[in-house]
Amino acid sequence: MNATLNISYFELTYFEKLTQDLNEDSVIHSFENIANKIRKHSKITIEMDVFYEWAEFLNELGFHYLIRYDQKRIQNLEIAISCFQKIISICNEKNFSEQWALATNNLGGAYTNRIKGNKADNIEKSIFFYKKALSVWTKENFLEDFISVMINLGGAYLNRVKGKPQNNIETAITYYKEALELCDKKTDLENWLSAMNGIGGAYIERIQGNKLENIEIALSFFEKALKEIDPNDDVFNWAWVMENLGDAYRKRIKGDRSLNFEKAIHCFQRVENTLDKKESPMEWADVMNKLGICHVERINGDSAENKEISISYYQKALEIFRKETIPLKHAKVMSNLGGAFLSRKKGEQHQNLMKAEECFNNAIEVYEKFGMLEDLALTMNNLGGLHIVKNNGHSFDEGINCFKKSLQIWKKDTHLQKWAIIMHNMGGLYNEYCGEDVYSKRLEAIRCFQKVIDNVSLESNPTLYLNASYALGNVLIELSSDNDSFLIKAEQYYDQTINGTTDIYLEISDIHARKKFLKQHRHKYKRIINFYLLHKKYEKALYWIERIRSQSFLEDIVLEYIEPSKKEFKPLTDRYWGICKKIRKLRTEISPNNYQHHLYKALAELVNEKQKLASEIKNINPQYADLINANPLTINHLHELLVKNKSAALEFYCLDELNIVHCLVISSESEKTLGYHHFKIDISESFRRAFLEFNQLFHNEIPPNLKLLENLLHESGKIMGPIWQFLNEIKIKNLYISPHDFFHAIPLHAAHINDSQNYFNDNFHCCYTPSLSLTYKLFKSKPNKGRKILSLFYAPDEKPLKAGKAEFEKITNLYEKNSVIILQNDTAKAENLIKNIEKNKNHLLMLCLICHGELDNDGTSFLVFKDRNLSSLDVKGGLDLTGVPVVVLEACETGKSNEWVKNYEEYQALDSSFLISGARSVISSFYKIDDQGTASIMNKFHEEINKGVMPFNAFYEAQKSNLVINPDLEVSVRGRMKKKTNTTPLKSNHPYYWAFMKYSGTF
Repeated sequence: MNATLNISYFELTYFEKLTQDLNEDSVIHSFENIANKIRKHSKITIEMDVFYEWAEFLNELGFHYLIRYDQKRIQNLEIAISCFQKIISICNEKNFSEQWALATNNLGGAYTNRIKGNKADNIEKSIFFYKKALSVWTKENFLEDFISVMINLGGAYLNRVKGKPQNNIETAITYYKEALELCDKKTDLENWLSAMNGIGGAYIERIQGNKLENIEIALSFFEKALKEIDPNDDVFNWAWVMENLGDAYRKRIKGDRSLNFEKAIHCFQRVENTLDKKESPMEWADVMNKLGICHVERINGDSAENKEISISYYQKALEIFRKETIPLKHAKVMSNLGGAFLSRKKGEQHQNLMKAEECFNNAIEVYEKFGMLEDLALTMNNLGGLHIVKNNGHSFDEGINCFKKSLQIWKKDTHLQKWAIIMHNMGGLYNEYCGEDVYSKRLEAIRCFQKVIDNVSLESNPTLYLNASYALGNVLIELSSDNDSFLIKAEQYYDQTINGTTDIYLEISDIHARKKFLKQHRHKYKRIINFYLLHKKYEKALYWIERIRSQSFLEDIVLEYIEPSKKEFKPLTDRYWGICKKIRKLRTEISPNNYQHHLYKALAELVNEKQKLASEIKNINPQYADLINANPLTINHLHELLVKNKSAALEFYCLDELNIVHCLVISSESEKTLGYHHFKIDISESFRRAFLEFNQLFHNEIPPNLKLLENLLHESGKIMGPIWQFLNEIKIKNLYISPHDFFHAIPLHAAHINDSQNYFNDNFHCCYTPSLSLTYKLFKSKPNKGRKILSLFYAPDEKPLKAGKAEFEKITNLYEKNSVIILQNDTAKAENLIKNIEKNKNHLLMLCLICHGELDNDGTSFLVFKDRNLSSLDVKGGLDLTGVPVVVLEACETGKSNEWVKNYEEYQALDSSFLISGARSVISSFYKIDDQGTASIMNKFHEEINKGVMPFNAFYEAQKSNLVINPDLEVSVRGRMKKKTNTTPLKSNHPYYWAFMKYSGTF
């Protein structure tokens, strides 16, 4: 049987050249066989088998050009298309149908990947050809090929530009589902994996349905697929699924956001370590780009360092994705790189902005050339964001134009979420405008933000919704002087923002990620709390100060001492507290800079188990659940605390760094009501200087420069003076002092009141607390009734503590011998301490630790024992001090931390960790202390405790006794400007001897 085939000499020569250029042995061999047969025949008529071989060769040649990635990528795709079109021109569904169907399917793939021409039109052509292939590759006759085309159609609809995105994605899911229903993974694993990957990707992008649930469904598809692949046998498919799994975790809504990012990075890095850059350059570069994206958005680790890592990953991706060969992927990475430079913290801002603008413009040029409207809209939006940062008149107009161009592509009815992002950013630019007619621009900002709020829900996009809500509050307050209703609306939007932001925070289980989250959103909390205080919304302000300050404290503390009302209920509560202890211990093992998958997984499982048990407890006994929850104290709780101790509370809140401090004085006006008195304190330059000099120099100079301490206490007196006067007027003696930020590092009780010869604690009993909510929990705990003393002393020979040793020996002789447990020298080990606490915890009256204390690299103190150091994490993870009336930490700097420098809200000094572990009170030190002076006060303290005096009263009496001149105390004193050191007797009532001592917890 013969067929007509027109192949000219020039055409044969053309394909011969393509074959040689391709330089693939199998294709060269195929061409030589078919060319020899064609040359033997006439130009017009050849035998049917030769005709078939010619079509087969063209399909093979076209496919190799389709998958060929080199500097001629654009040309390669066009050659592939010409090969497949040649087959279609000489074949049809009836004659040589198999090669015709293969060519049409391949044409679909070629148009999907095509770079030349309009992207939207190319995708439409790919869909057309895939559907044409199905006229031959039917379900009944060619099942595997039919399934393959269904998967290809799913991918084409997923990337489709024309039509409504939500409809295209649903169509893609339909194709993938049909493929999976027909596919047998045992006999056709390749197609099954492709369908699982495809449908997982479609659910990540899905618009219909619940976004959270869609991503969980995607995760399940990828995880099922991974179970069927051995990475040693099928590297490519394993890497493909693992990469998609990373995408799903990066976009995941459910669970701990920081943990999801770490899982995504873990997935991508596994792929990076598996793929060979030379063998799989495209896949490798894709992973580099995704690692770059993850590090830009990462919560854990140092933010500035993450940006640098992301830039390096993007630059690696650009080694493969070159503009001349793979322009669209090049443009995508350039757009991402521009975003990284825009938010970069290192380097000069001006240079970073120039680099960012260059990257964005580079990407825009490519997207405009190839008609990539979606990507063009995104990059124009990013360029508009750059003009917000530039914030000048020329940039304002350019930025608005960028956003308007984006809105022409991302319309509300087709791209709601993306449209809302543009509206929010445009509102930000109007809000930053500082030229003429500012008022009208601010009204435009309000309209933009309001459109976001009206069209986006908190559930669908919490970050965008809350950012718009916060921005609306800010603009409304700015304009509220002309419109009182604006102030009411601003408060509503602020309420919305602070509630929603905290809900996101509470979903984060990793303590390090929580700190970073609070740091990132600190400006919101500060501005909103400042608004509440200035507008006399004191209860709201107090609630939020306590909530952000003490959330982790309250979650970590074990309230096992609160007995359930029914005995049969106790096994459930025992399980609950057992889980809580495991969580607290596990958190101490997680490093902020080292992702350890098994630890995070275990933590997530424990937190989930705790939540289930908490729900069960609440259903059975709501009153008990309310007692043990991790919420901050209520107004009723605070009233109970203050009335019981006839006390007041000083709640400090620092608004700006060393600039403005609020102090809210809360006192019980009657048995039913609380009174609030607000002090807004402007920090003077002299105080700022005194504090910085003291904080930087006093601890490092031996002998100490006492002038630094005296200056700080004098300047502190100017701040505390009005508060001191007010407290005297309302006749309050007992004070809970809850500092914030840098105030944690100041011995406020020793402030020297300027208008008198008094120090602050001459008139008041001062008890510090990292959180009033924590103090309330401790206040409700039952103190141990036992009289056992656990005392530890350790000082290496090279750093002796002579007075401390004498005090230790006095303790052993002062208390009844049977009641004192002694750990010293070789037995002064952390493990021995933990064992003895566990053994005697229900009978301990006091834990007394006399040793050296030092600050670690993070600015948090630790204790030095014989075997190892005891850190804050060790205390929270390994000690159960529930009900212990008092812990004495006779070591340097155990009551301070430099965490305030890092702008963290939650303050974690070492003494706080002992309180979280259940101790009712802790005696610690603000700074490096004098061994002799400490021993003098603490000897008196132990005498009082031995008489049965309560811990605070014993502490207060001991401090007071030191105000009597003691000629035996002597310290080296250095003048402020003198280089020479003079040793002179220093009166024992000097604050150097007692100001460092800090009592925390509850009275």
